[in-house]
Amino acid sequence: VDIVLRQIELNNDGLLPPPILQGQSEKVRQLSAFYQTNWLNIQIKIGGQLEQSRIDNASSSSDTLFYTDLKYVFN
Repeated sequence: VDIVLRQIELNNDGLLPPPILQGQSEKVRQLSAFYQTNWLNIQIKIGGQLEQSRIDNASSSSDTLFYTDLKYVFN
């Protein structure tokens, strides 16, 4: 099991506007995790990601991603 938590603050001072935020700041939080195992000759990976973004005092937005990855392993 692999779990990663990320937190990023973009344009925190609001003084040097990047082309997208135009003088606003953004906070992004992301949690991702996956489990990987082998079964016979198949590698199985199951995971997901949750992300929350908030620009200044505006309402926040959230995204969710779940995935499964199957690979045949040649020995």
